[in-house]
Amino acid sequence: MKKNLVYAAVFLLVMIAGFFAFAIYYQETYIKLNEKLIDISLNQDYWTSGDVTVSVDYLNKDIYISSYSFDGGNTWQSSNQYVVSENQILQIVLKASNGSTSPVLPYRIENIDKEKPEIVFEDIVYVARNSPFTFDGKYEIVDEGSGIKGDIQIEPSSIDTSKLMTYEVDFFVTDRALNTASRRMIVEVVEPNDPKLSGNPGSREVPVTGLTLSTSQISLVKGTSATITAHVKPSNATHQEVKWSSSNEKVATVDSAGNIQAISSGVATVSAVTMDGNKKSDVRVIVTDKKVEVVEIQLDRVADQVVTNHENIILTATIRPENATDTSITWNSSNPAVAIVSNGVVQIRGEGTTTITATTSNGKVASYALTVVDHYTFQEKEVRTETGELMGYLIKIYQNGVDITTQVSAITSPFTARNEKFEGEIVITNNNHSQLKDSITFTYRSKLYTATR
Repeated sequence: MKKNLVYAAVFLLVMIAGFFAFAIYYQETYIKLNEKLIDISLNQDYWTSGDVTVSVDYLNKDIYISSYSFDGGNTWQSSNQYVVSENQILQIVLKASNGSTSPVLPYRIENIDKEKPEIVFEDIVYVARNSPFTFDGKYEIVDEGSGIKGDIQIEPSSIDTSKLMTYEVDFFVTDRALNTASRRMIVEVVEPNDPKLSGNPGSREVPVTGLTLSTSQISLVKGTSATITAHVKPSNATHQEVKWSSSNEKVATVDSAGNIQAISSGVATVSAVTMDGNKKSDVRVIVTDKKVEVVEIQLDRVADQVVTNHENIILTATIRPENATDTSITWNSSNPAVAIVSNGVVQIRGEGTTTITATTSNGKVASYALTVVDHYTFQEKEVRTETGELMGYLIKIYQNGVDITTQVSAITSPFTARNEKFEGEIVITNNNHSQLKDSITFTYRSKLYTATR
């Protein structure tokens, strides 16, 4: 009997020791929150002040974070996201499921673009009747924040100069932070001898700002010729004159119109310099005794998947051998509704897939596969009363990072939410929120789409 009691006592002591050892291990490895493991980030680089959300993540996934505070522990919430404004200083604290809290981490919200783009032009522009007229060079868009989104809209987009009349032309532009600007230009069509034309901004001298040539390298067989075209910038520069020269006239000569004549085998540099502004651009001219065929053409990109508002993609083609006689390339897009291409510049047009091909004059081909999609995401936030009582939740939906919530007619899955708007967001009930997962289905422009967190 005494022996059994001894065994029981020993067993109890071992259990108690094991419990304390586990508790110590638990304290050391699980409870402690490490400031260095907390990651803080804004949802986008540039946003308007009402749409900035900060996210907080704890990189040690072994520790479950139950609450987040963005005011030093005064208010706690289950969501790791918080809507903020410019120059706001957050006091971020994280709380583990056992009540242990992280140090207070100060975080200042910066880099929010609130400034509208600036549309610069003369308020009144005069144009002679029956003369050609375009808006090119007559306006400038200035945006030092997030950059311009899409193209500027001009309404009307063209002017009929056959009639003596005055047009009111409206300019609209939006930057990537969705700040919009508009301005009106007055265009008046007058007789060619009207004194107003002498004071027309279009009659003032426009300086040259740059020069590009139609190619940067060309290969010719001795005795043949080619013409290089100079493009003076801007296109409405007052003085368009260009002076041409060759670094080695024993190899190639050039006349005042950019016509190059191949004299003998070798390499020469043909240069063009603007008479106004001294802007310069060069062409490398390779002359061979006989025609050299293209063996291979390669592109610097093979395939990409981008969103519909992606900026232009620049493709660079490399031809081998370098001294191939005819280096001309024909560019083509198999689906112009998705993207078009010109001289290697790919412009996105819409969703879908297309193949961009670059073909040499002797039939060598290089291909680039492009897939264009729209990427939809959503974000949620709590709505509480001044006393902290939870009222419901708000949903925002984004297309490629651009807020489209006001254009969404309904959330259709996993629940049905009417398009009840509160500050431009969709209201959902507490009951609906319990069904909310990592994706939702919604109706946008009469079609169903899926958005993820």
